[in-house]
Amino acid sequence: VARSEAVKSAAGPPIHLGPRATRASTRPERPALATLQKSVTAGAISLRPVSAIARRPFDLVLNPAAGGGRAGRRLGRVEAALRDAGFAVQVHRTAGRRALYDTVRGLVTDRAPTVGIMGGDGTFHDAMAALLSPDDTLLDASATVFAVVPAGTGGDLAARTLDVPAEADDLARWMAHATPAPFDLGRLVYRDAQGAPAVTLFCNVASAGLSGRVDA
Repeated sequence: VARSEAVKSAAGPPIHLGPRATRASTRPERPALATLQKSVTAGAISLRPVSAIARRPFDLVLNPAAGGGRAGRRLGRVEAALRDAGFAVQVHRTAGRRALYDTVRGLVTDRAPTVGIMGGDGTFHDAMAALLSPDDTLLDASATVFAVVPAGTGGDLAARTLDVPAEADDLARWMAHATPAPFDLGRLVYRDAQGAPAVTLFCNVASAGLSGRVDA
């Protein structure tokens, strides 16, 4: 669910120059990328390194053990690709459902603009379920956009529903040009393994009986 969206500045659309050929030199290394920007007030043309451009915050939440350790193995490539695409990445490593719950709720409470959930269908489900408070009220997440970063065993939500690329570079480019869109959550009232009433949120699909046991 992404549409291309041009990034504009007050001085007009920036022109990105590609990397120049590498050559031996004793001079200090120059930035590989630069932005050519017209100065309206001075009437001059100046170069500004990409590193000087304001980067968009991106909080990346993952359990390194998710997907049999696949999330941890992919983290370095995904983080580097997101940084190259213009994001200021902050990694939050969790260990288990409770830590994920606390991390997501903390970021939403702090009004983090973009929170990426790295893992599979189960990880993203647990992250969305964290929006439901113990008193059965919803946490206000209106200031936060959630992003699915595929790296788990199950990938139905990312690959089939949202068509999110799996490769790190393609994923980062997709994220950089994606436009946020509403996504439905369901509220499920059920009885837990001890027979007590319980409630949770779910996204994409809810399973019970044989299919739920197989997925678990």
